[in-house]
Amino acid sequence: MTTRVARLGAGALVSWRLPVAALALLVAAFGAIMSAPDSGAATAPSTADEGPGKVLLVLDSSGSMKASAGSGETRIQAAKKALRQVVGEMPEDQDVGLRVYGAKVFSKSDAGACTDSQLVVEPGTGNRKQLLTAIDTYKPYGETPTGYALQEAGKDLGSEGRRNIILVSDGEPTCDPDPCLVAKELRKQGISIRIDVVGLDVNDAARKDLQCVARAGGGVYYDVDSSEELADSLSAVAKRAARPYEAIGEPVTGTEDAESAPEITAGDWIDAVDSQTPEKHYLVKRELANSTIIASAAYRSSQAGNDLIDVELTTPSGETCQLKTGVSSEGKLTATSASASPYTLAEECLTSPELILAVKYRGTDSDGTALEIKVSELAEVVDPESLPKPRTMTDWKKPAAGSRTEVTGGTSFADAEPIEQGSFKGTIVPGETLTFSVDAEWGQQVDAAVHYPPLRGGYADAADGTLAVAELYAPSRAPSSVTFTTPTTSKDRVLLTNGQTLLETSSGTVAYQRLASPTDNGAALNGSYIVAVYLQDTPRNASVAVPFELDLALSGDPGGEPTFNEQPIDGATEDPSESATDEPTDEPSDDSSSESSGKGEEGGGMSGTSLAIGGLGLAALAAAAFLFLRRRGGGDPAQT
Repeated sequence: MTTRVARLGAGALVSWRLPVAALALLVAAFGAIMSAPDSGAATAPSTADEGPGKVLLVLDSSGSMKASAGSGETRIQAAKKALRQVVGEMPEDQDVGLRVYGAKVFSKSDAGACTDSQLVVEPGTGNRKQLLTAIDTYKPYGETPTGYALQEAGKDLGSEGRRNIILVSDGEPTCDPDPCLVAKELRKQGISIRIDVVGLDVNDAARKDLQCVARAGGGVYYDVDSSEELADSLSAVAKRAARPYEAIGEPVTGTEDAESAPEITAGDWIDAVDSQTPEKHYLVKRELANSTIIASAAYRSSQAGNDLIDVELTTPSGETCQLKTGVSSEGKLTATSASASPYTLAEECLTSPELILAVKYRGTDSDGTALEIKVSELAEVVDPESLPKPRTMTDWKKPAAGSRTEVTGGTSFADAEPIEQGSFKGTIVPGETLTFSVDAEWGQQVDAAVHYPPLRGGYADAADGTLAVAELYAPSRAPSSVTFTTPTTSKDRVLLTNGQTLLETSSGTVAYQRLASPTDNGAALNGSYIVAVYLQDTPRNASVAVPFELDLALSGDPGGEPTFNEQPIDGATEDPSESATDEPTDEPSDDSSSESSGKGEEGGGMSGTSLAIGGLGLAALAAAAFLFLRRRGGGDPAQT
């Protein structure tokens, strides 16, 4: 299914034996880093092309590691046991290193206590015997200079390529600098560095500190003090954490003023969140006459609070085509889009060869986070009145549950896990967004239902009062969850309780006429749609893997494909009958999905989540979730 008309660019619980937890988590984390294949999703320069990169394990060797971890073993013995197995399973060609801290200076009153960290094995290959020797010889001894150790770890890994830090600690830092601030500074080096954190039987204060490090470092925090039945699922969760977030796009740097904005065209572009330049501008060059432009901005929040992002398209003369706002928090992957189409009020939005894209970040803690800009260009449609009329309601096709296939899910647009119609199961940790991609043709509809079974014991303690979200995104990364369906679906965001939770969402029919509403342009393209599943992280959550079920339906007969007139902006014309559909070819297309083709590619699926400010009728729960609730009365379900 290839169409030439759209140009699109390339997301305190019940305790159990700590040795088992540490072993399962660390083995899985290292195994995933060392063996995760490239997704092959990105055609432009991006982190997706950098390979597994370097891995550095940073181990706490402070005196508290002498404490018992259960079953007669100390925490340090448990860590050593896990590390020995990890080293034994490492591929010989994987660059891995080891840094320890708190291993040589006993007391904070002694000189050098707060700079007590040593790179005992440099990152490299062929160093397995050296790693095993280092693991056997290091002992718990002194203070906890976590921040200094992270600073040095950043130097160990350098500033080029993909870099992964796994911090393993059992307590609060006892020295400056603040490890959370250090993680933020490291993250400013770019999106290619990630810090995941494993907390070994930590107290609440230490957990808070370590969670901050993980969020600021673009990673995920994991407790290994959890219920025994979670041991198996922790391995899958660690694998996701070890697979770095894969941003996609051609590097570009937006400017503070519109006059000096860099030129971009249909495709994928990558910038970074920068609080020093909260509003970034880009000059969008239209390539087809009277085309529809859809511009989106996506990022993964790294802070514990909430932040917002505005996406606005205007003409060079200052006419506003559309402004949208998205809300994100606690590691949520968010995409927000605005469009300039035949249905926007200003005619110049359709005819101007250039548009100004302004992306404004309103937050405090996401500096260095990848900001993915996507521009989609849809050619002028010939005789749109002949197409199916837009619907005021969507027929909800509730998916039928069947035998379930285990899924892991992606973490970004580039690595969304491809799935087809069917039933699936997996686990998600608070603070994660999991992404799944499904192809839909013109005339088809994607319906998804996410079910959280009744939770017991530690599961329920971790999930009670936590926000769960399920959303759909179009190939343009525009939110495409419809607001009104018949019969009415369950809400696509709710607070988990100790009972059952069901989330339902629908794309509506993939039809050009969805563009008839200037605020509802999500299902306006055929191609890869994204199901994004998110579970909120809060200070009271333990980072445990919560089971979920996903049912997906793809309904409707393909049809209603528009006829397009690809007329270049310079005035040259093409035969509309030729521009509607290409003949089948053995040559690969520019994109790897089945969506409308053009410049760039859609990757293995794209994701993101935009939330709106508004009411869901959950008044009693509003204090906990108001920033995530969407407006139910407008055409756009996910943005304001």
